[in-house]
Amino acid sequence: MRTSYDGSLSQALVGRAIWYMEYGYMVYGHSKYPTTGYIDCSNFVSLVYKDFGYSITSAARNYDSVGVKVTGVSVKNGTLVGADKLKPGDILTFQRTNYISHVAMYIGNVNGKPCFIGTTTGYPTAIGIVSGFNNWYGTQFHDVRRVLPASAYVAGGKITDKGPVIPAKYQIKQTKPIIMPKNLPTGF
Repeated sequence: MRTSYDGSLSQALVGRAIWYMEYGYMVYGHSKYPTTGYIDCSNFVSLVYKDFGYSITSAARNYDSVGVKVTGVSVKNGTLVGADKLKPGDILTFQRTNYISHVAMYIGNVNGKPCFIGTTTGYPTAIGIVSGFNNWYGTQFHDVRRVLPASAYVAGGKITDKGPVIPAKYQIKQTKPIIMPKNLPTGF
């Protein structure tokens, strides 16, 4: 992802999500991340968007009204159909019952596979990158929402960056120094 960073808002948004995965030391939970270091799926997506001035809900069940629906995207036999319609920063929603119960952010193709980032199990922190749709993510896939305007996909546009949120308390011991995005060569 860093090698393809083009300086667009959509890439900055994805970069920030990856930055949180690498430096946020987040633990899954339903408390407020800024004060506790705990985060859940919808709070994570909301947090990343808020860093760039977008206020979206932090309740997964309300994501069906966020942005606009991206049509033509579905999962068939464990394969994401219509991935060519997706853009970095799009929000994937998953529905367990009659409401959205999980959300994640599309980050683009990694090694030729469409990937998304969000809260997931099996990682040292709460955040991970997923590339498969042949499991729960495939059977519970609901739809995709787009929040960013067309200008967000053009390199060199104006980006309002409020900076990442550093929690008052980390729940996992930091294993490396935290390097702020502005001090990284690619911005994240």
